Amino acid sequence: MVQLEASAFGDIFPCLAWMDVLTGLIGRLKATFTELDAFLDQVIEEHRTSNSYDTQYDRQDFVDILLQLQKDGDHLEIELLKDNLKAILVNFEVEPQHSCS
Repeated sequence: MVQLEASAFGDIFPCLAWMDVLTGLIGRLKATFTELDAFLDQVIEEHRTSNSYDTQYDRQDFVDILLQLQKDGDHLEIELLKDNLKAILVNFEVEPQHSCS
């Protein structure tokens, strides 16, 4: 999150985008996204190999539901590729649950 909040020269002055490479911002961002991509690959593969999206409907989580949608792709107007699943997972926000006092 700190990296995403960092100011980039290229965002303010596009002609100075090369300075983001010199400061190391671009390299750090690429490394972070590479690690995140590998993590999401691992999460998806673990769910796929456990086959929980196939058998246990009462114990499915969000990844299992996405994998089930991907498997039943004939009913969708679009094909859900692995990159689509990862994009959905990255953009998925969970609202905090507030307890009533």
